[in-house]
Amino acid sequence: MTDFAIRKSPLCHVPLVAALVAGILAPAAFTQSATPASTPAVAKSLAFEVVSIRPDKSGTVGHEQIDVTPDGWHMQHGALIIALLTAYVPQTGDAMMYTVSTLSGVPDWAMYEIYDIDAKVSDADIAAWQNPANQPGMLRAMLQAALADRFKLAVHRDSKEVAVYSLVVSKSGIKFKEAVPGETHPAGTPIPDGGEIQFNDGTGIAHFYGTHIGALTVILSNLAGRPVKNDTGLTGRYDIALRRPHPGGPSTEPDDSPTLFSVVGDLGLKLEPAKRSVETLIVDHVDRPSEN
Repeated sequence: MTDFAIRKSPLCHVPLVAALVAGILAPAAFTQSATPASTPAVAKSLAFEVVSIRPDKSGTVGHEQIDVTPDGWHMQHGALIIALLTAYVPQTGDAMMYTVSTLSGVPDWAMYEIYDIDAKVSDADIAAWQNPANQPGMLRAMLQAALADRFKLAVHRDSKEVAVYSLVVSKSGIKFKEAVPGETHPAGTPIPDGGEIQFNDGTGIAHFYGTHIGALTVILSNLAGRPVKNDTGLTGRYDIALRRPHPGGPSTEPDDSPTLFSVVGDLGLKLEPAKRSVETLIVDHVDRPSEN
C-alpha cells in the first residue's frame, strides 16, 4: 500500500496511508462537517470507559485495521500517528487532514512502533455514540482524552503564513474525467471524503475513483513537502490516474521517473508557488503508553 509514497521522509507516507486506511469505516471523523464541539452531544467532557493498549510485535507498518464499532473504536497493528490523525483534524481552512508539512514534533517511534488499541464507550454514552450525527465529534473528543491519559499527549495548533503550492487548472484544461455514478472500476481503498484510491495498479500509477480534488491535494502535499491548496474551482467527483513522481520531490532533477510538476501537468493542472496562512498541529509532548 505504501508503494506509491515517497520515502525521503518517514512522514511522507505514514500519515497519508494511515489516514486513508482509518477513513474506511469512519470517513466523517476526518472532515470539518462533523458535529461541532459546542453542540450538546459533545459539549460535556467525554472519555472512553475502558481503553486497552498493547504493543503489537507482529511486524511493520502497513497492515492496519481500524474500525469504529457499535460500542467503541478499534485499531489493530497501527502506529500512534493513526490515532493522532483521527483525534485531530484542521479547524481552519479547507484541508481534509494534517499532512507532512502541517505536523510538527512527531517522534519516529510514534510512526513506526505498532500497537493494538481497543476503546469502549460507557453504557450511558452508547445511544449518543450510535447516532451518526454525534459520532465523529465524540470519537475525536474521546480519542483526545485517551491519548492525553495514556500517552501523555499534549498538542497545540498554530497558524502562520508559509510557502505553499496553489493547485490550479492549466490553460489546456483538465485531462481527467468526472466520475460516473455506478460505473464499475477496480476495487480500491475507500477514502475519507468518499470515493476510493488504488495506490498502485502495478505500473506505478495510483487511481482515484469518484473523489474530490481535496483527496488529491492530500497526496500532493505529502509528496511536495509543503501544503497544496486547492484553487482549481473544481467541485465535482473525478476519476484521476496519477503517475508516481521522482522520489526527491519537485526540486529533484528527473531520472527515470517524472517530477511532481510533470505528473501534475499530465492531469491538466499546475502547481504555482504561493504564500498562505496554514494551520499546523504541533506535538509538545508524548510518551510511550502507560500499561493497562
